[in-house]
This record gives sequence, structure tokens and C-alpha cells, in this order.
Amino acid sequence: MNPTGPLERELCMMIIECCSQERTYVKFYGLMAQRFCMLGTHWQGHFTQLFSEQYENIHLLETNRIRNVTKFFAHLLSGDAIPWTVLECIKLNEVSFFILFYFIFFPQKNRN
Repeated sequence: MNPTGPLERELCMMIIECCSQERTYVKFYGLMAQRFCMLGTHWQGHFTQLFSEQYENIHLLETNRIRNVTKFFAHLLSGDAIPWTVLECIKLNEVSFFILFYFIFFPQKNRN
């Protein structure tokens, strides 16, 4: 398997989607994404871009999916698979659904 261009991005999206559908967070998805990021910066770029897209659309997800996606990206950040600059899209004055993101993400980050 040697995906190129849009297929690479689609594969990254599929990993995130599969992770989000699990009953609880499965570390396998984070490890797989981390490995892809280690293979090349283009993979890292896909996951970096998807972070901001997922964050912008987080209000569309149910609570369990938010938890899994958040833990997934916390895993990537704690393993230095994606740069910390991805957090630039987070506005600390936003409320509602985004509060859940903070309460799940930051404690998870401290555990890794």
C-alpha cells in the first residue's frame, strides 16, 4: 500500500474516524498515527490540519467521540508527533462544547 496525495489525507481521516467510534479510547490508533508522522512531514501536516478541522467541528460530535478524538490528539502531542503550534486554533474565550475539549485534553496530556 502506497497512498499518495488525497489518499494520504483520507487515510488520516479514517484513522481519526475509527478512533472516535470506539467505546473507549484505544491507544492503537494514536500509536499508528504517531508512526505515520514519524515517516514523513507530509503525514504530520495532514494530522496537523485535521486537528484544527476536528476542533472547529467538535460541536457536531457526541460526548464519547469528543473524548476519543481529544485523547487521540493528546497522544500525538505528548509524543511530539505533531507540533504544539496546532493549539493556535484554540480560543480561550470560547465556551459551551469546547469546555469539554479542555477538560478532557489537558488532564490527558498530563497523564502521558
